This record gives sequence, structure tokens and C-alpha cells, in this order.
Amino acid sequence: MEAGNSSQEFYRTMQLPSNIFDLQAVNITDDAIKTKWSEMTPLSIKDKVHEIHDYLHSEPDKAIKEILKIKQNYSEIPILNNYLCSCYIAIDDLKNAKAIASKNYKLFPKYLFAKTNHAQLLLQEGKTDEIPKIFERKYHLQSLYPKRKLFHYTEFLAFMGIWSVYFNKIGEKDLSKIYYKAMKKIARSHPLTHNIKKQIYPSIFERILERCIGKEKLEKIIIESKKN
Repeated sequence: MEAGNSSQEFYRTMQLPSNIFDLQAVNITDDAIKTKWSEMTPLSIKDKVHEIHDYLHSEPDKAIKEILKIKQNYSEIPILNNYLCSCYIAIDDLKNAKAIASKNYKLFPKYLFAKTNHAQLLLQEGKTDEIPKIFERKYHLQSLYPKRKLFHYTEFLAFMGIWSVYFNKIGEKDLSKIYYKAMKKIARSHPLTHNIKKQIYPSIFERILERCIGKEKLEKIIIESKKN
């Protein structure tokens, strides 16, 4: 199904969960929580993984080197693959980011951050049609993981951010803003919230450029620039 008239018609009739802004219903926390995926990190390297997390965004090059050292001695670890993908994105190495994201998603298709990393890169390539399949057409975090009682706020932001960008790209601006506003309610100053805002609220220059050359041509230019 193309991201055109048919998909737009579907989303106009879609009903979002009434509790999308009811943060207590979603049970979001900023405390560390145990999940199936976090428990796959061997106890012997958990302290090192926590240490890497502390400078993940401030020193992505350093984090990459440390992660690659660990990966020489251990089998695939979902959280480390997530960190590695984020680091490659941070330094604009989209080739390696895509390879890691694709691998992590194939190995751990139920892991939320494997889903969101994979989806993020597909959105950058304009492959909007693949996004609903990744998330099993679940538009609310609790419905995607019905057995989970608690979610970390970064899980919430990552999930909502993907849907915000997705809906923006297929022309459903109102839905896009609903997801973004939910992110803002949870973590207004978080870098991911700011990043999503920039993607769904283009700058004045981008708006002028879009008027001059057309939205479709502008999107193609952006996609090509990210490939190079």
C-alpha cells in the first residue's frame, strides 16, 4: 500500500486510544527497569555497559570503540547493538547504522529499540510503507506490549517519535502533532523531543524552499543527502 490516498483514508478513520495522554495508564517511569532485553546483557559487563551509556551521546566515537571491543568476546547483545546504532547515527555514519539496525531487528524483532532504530532509518530513506508492519499496526505502546506493566520514558519517546514522523510524512499532520505533544508532556527538553519537533515543524527556510521546488522534490533531496 502506497503512502498516498489509500493510507490517508485509513488513518482518517482510525481511532487513537482515548488514554494516549493518560500517562498513568501507560505507567511510565524514569527509574531503571528490568526487561527481557536488559537481562540478556551478561552480568560481567553490565557495569561497563552502564559506563558506556553515560557518554553515549557526548562521545559517540569513544562509545563505538568500547562497544566494538566488547562485541569481540560476546554474542549479539540487543542493548549494545542499540547503543552502537545510535552512535553511528550521531556521527552520520548511516551505512553502518543501517547495517546494525537491520541486524538487531532480525535477531530481536520484538525488542522496542530494535524496532525504532530500524524504523528511523527506513523513514529517512522514505520507506514509509514498511513502518506499520514493524509495529504490528499498534499505535499505542501498551497495545504493542500488553504483558508489560511498566515502560521507561525513553521507550515511550522512541515509540511516539517514530509514529509522529511517520504520520507527518504521509500527510496526517494532526495525528503527527498528537504524538509529538504526548512526547512533550513527558520530556519537553529531551533531545529526542527536540529532534522530532524539528522534523515535523520545518524551519522558515525549509518552508520557503518547499514552496519554491515542491515538497516531493525537497524530500528526495533530503533523502539523497543522507545517503551520501
